[in-house]
Amino acid sequence: MAYFTGRDVKIWVTTEHLSDGIKFHQVGGKKLLSTRINVNAVGEPTVAQSLECIIPSLGNAGMNNWAMPDITGVDVSIGAQDEDISFMGLRNVGKIEVKKDTSVSITKKKSDAGFTLLFQGKTHSDVSNTTHGNHSARYGLVANPTSEWMAISDGTVDPKSTKGDMGSGSNQSFGYRVFVELKPGTSGGDDGEVLVIPNCHFMDYSHTLSNESANEESFTLQSQVKPFIWNGTKAGALDTSAYTGKAVLCTLASLM
Repeated sequence: MAYFTGRDVKIWVTTEHLSDGIKFHQVGGKKLLSTRINVNAVGEPTVAQSLECIIPSLGNAGMNNWAMPDITGVDVSIGAQDEDISFMGLRNVGKIEVKKDTSVSITKKKSDAGFTLLFQGKTHSDVSNTTHGNHSARYGLVANPTSEWMAISDGTVDPKSTKGDMGSGSNQSFGYRVFVELKPGTSGGDDGEVLVIPNCHFMDYSHTLSNESANEESFTLQSQVKPFIWNGTKAGALDTSAYTGKAVLCTLASLM
């Protein structure tokens, strides 16, 4: 387990789709979840994107202007789930790794209702993989058979079957991807070491109220896909460049 303060790291939480993110959708005075926004924009987000976007797209990972603001602390726990195996003729019990078990808890100042809505709100029926849409967005995006826009998954689709619409629709799009930039470089963070945790889903959410300090919210994302280290290489101009290569490649079904 490792704990980092907000000043030590930069955090990006994105979807597993290169160009679709999750945003607010206003209907009759109520806010719902939607995907109808292309947040794969280079550079500073527009005013509309800043007000609407809750989770940006995978294509925005590494861009300074799309980093999660007001981070207080980040707690990363990396482990694995083992199973005991007994062999005839051997006294010792062996262990075999069943799957990875990685979780990251993020605490930040609460500035809007975005993550509250994402964890326990409702999805607009037009961008849901069900007919009613009354579910949250804890499990990320899934291909929408009736639209070019991605649908918000209700969690009933197996992770290996949660496909994206990127070209052939064969790419995995389950959950969210967390980027923890551990060691920003001196030239704007382009050479920072980055811990990449793919295919996360939201596990819990809490909101803390205080009369003496800023309100804070905490949420935990968990993944059972092996995390990896990225060297922070970015493409393009310093302030607008995004992560490239393996950092933004979709996970193979065999690894899930």
